Amino acid sequence: MLEVDPFSAIEYFSAVFLTSPDHITVSRYNDGTYLMVNEAFLRSSGYSSEEVIGKTSVELGLWVEEEGRHQFLESLRTQRKAILEPVKFRAKNQEIRFFQLAAAVARVGGEDCIVAISRDITEEQHLKEGLEKSKFLFERAEELANIGSWELDYQTGRVTASAGAARVYGIEPSQFSVKAVEQLPLPEFRPLLDKARNELIAHGTPYDVEFQIQRASDGQRRVIHSQAQYDHVNQRLYGVIRDITEEKAALSRVLDFQKELEKQVAERTEALLQSQKELNFAEKLASLGQLSASLAHEVNTPLSAIISATGILTHFFHNQLLTTLEFYAGLTPAQQSQYRRLWQGGLSEEAPADSRLVRRRKLKESWPIQTAPSSEVLEALLDFDLDTVPSDTLSDSVLDLPLVTSVGESLSAARMASIMDTAAQKAVAVVTALRQYLGGATQPAHRFSPEQDLDTALTLLQNQLKQGVTVERRYGGVTVHGSPSELGQVWLNLLSNAVQAMNCCGRLEIETSHEDNWAVIRVIDSGPGIPPELKDKIFEPFFTTKKTGDGLGLGLDICRKIVERHHGMISVESCPGHTCFSVRLPSSA
Repeated sequence: MLEVDPFSAIEYFSAVFLTSPDHITVSRYNDGTYLMVNEAFLRSSGYSSEEVIGKTSVELGLWVEEEGRHQFLESLRTQRKAILEPVKFRAKNQEIRFFQLAAAVARVGGEDCIVAISRDITEEQHLKEGLEKSKFLFERAEELANIGSWELDYQTGRVTASAGAARVYGIEPSQFSVKAVEQLPLPEFRPLLDKARNELIAHGTPYDVEFQIQRASDGQRRVIHSQAQYDHVNQRLYGVIRDITEEKAALSRVLDFQKELEKQVAERTEALLQSQKELNFAEKLASLGQLSASLAHEVNTPLSAIISATGILTHFFHNQLLTTLEFYAGLTPAQQSQYRRLWQGGLSEEAPADSRLVRRRKLKESWPIQTAPSSEVLEALLDFDLDTVPSDTLSDSVLDLPLVTSVGESLSAARMASIMDTAAQKAVAVVTALRQYLGGATQPAHRFSPEQDLDTALTLLQNQLKQGVTVERRYGGVTVHGSPSELGQVWLNLLSNAVQAMNCCGRLEIETSHEDNWAVIRVIDSGPGIPPELKDKIFEPFFTTKKTGDGLGLGLDICRKIVERHHGMISVESCPGHTCFSVRLPSSA
């Protein structure tokens, strides 16, 4: 054995320790305290010598995986040496890198120490992982596509095949060879393959053949499509094979079906034409059948208004008609004349749109101070919407509270008939809207203001509104071009939904305004709001949050289609206590 001068050995180790690009550390065996570390270790770990010497790898948090550290120490304990790869170490900046670690227990300065050398293999590890991932993905792709690749080296006679190629042929990858492939049954295809290969090598004729094999693994007969190229420089043949058995079978079935279909078409053309007519009619009936539940739901609102109006009329005829007639008969001729003027004026005038405060002021201003009726009579005129009757047609001398009350109550019954007519027309509009949803003819369009239709919709919802809904109108005098009956269905649906969302108790705001070239109609309610996860679904057909039987969820879908047919858009913003549906239509102002 070569004898080395101890001093020379120390100098040699010192030179290696200082200049090695690998990490070299010396630590106590019994507690792991670092005694020496080289510059490469400090540079890679990011620690200074003062931060490392006297500390352990555990205190510095170098080991990422505790299991690896235990394996390392156990190997040192049992074998006095250890080699691990890869090992993950954490630097001061928390960056994790991979290392190849080798260590041995040696006597240094009279005590057992661990002399460790570690080499940074992070890049190699990443390349290795990338290659393994690529190989995995390639093999999965081959498996999914039912393909494989192979290479034949003519100089060595060695053939290399991918896992996919071995799977296609049914040969174990370790046993894949030219001989194994040539020994597969169905040798009648061998001359075809040999000819194609020879022409490729000799003349560069494209190698693109289809043949059959009997797969070695299970004996199944498979149809194979093969393509190959020849590298003259390296004398290598590269090829790709694909199992097209299922494709061929499917194509054969399609061709057989096509022939049979053509035969049936030729034999039954006239019968099929008649069947097609009957089928079209049946499809229309089926569509109507699917919409029947929604039809009942969407017509329910105007029918509810009709039922409510009918109840008021019934109550009037059963309980108030005779009283009203007797009251009228007991009036003086002057009072009867006044009664008729109020009655006729109340029928001919539309419901006022101003607030009660404004109406009261206007009513007082229309009467001279010295001839104005009592405050009770004025309030009664306001209660029954009789404040629009011209004051110059009335006489304060005969205008008392009982007369105004009687006229107002009888007018309420008469107005119900008009409401019933309006509600019936609205029900017709609902049915027409559903017919439009199924692709019916478009309705006549013209320039109009949607504000009157908004008021009509509020009238139809009067029974629900009076339960506790405060209505605020902010009209900006907008006009649009379109079908009032179609858009009226939109307003009725939005307002009805708003009232239902508030359980007939809350604040309902209706706002119209001009914004750029748009007429914007907003319906705002103070209900609980729409949950964020449902907001994107409410305009989908057949989506509903209501219980079964309350409709199929076509209301907002129909509204969206009507608005889009008018070249507009509908949107919603919602949070707890505030929901705003905005309809934007091209302005015709």
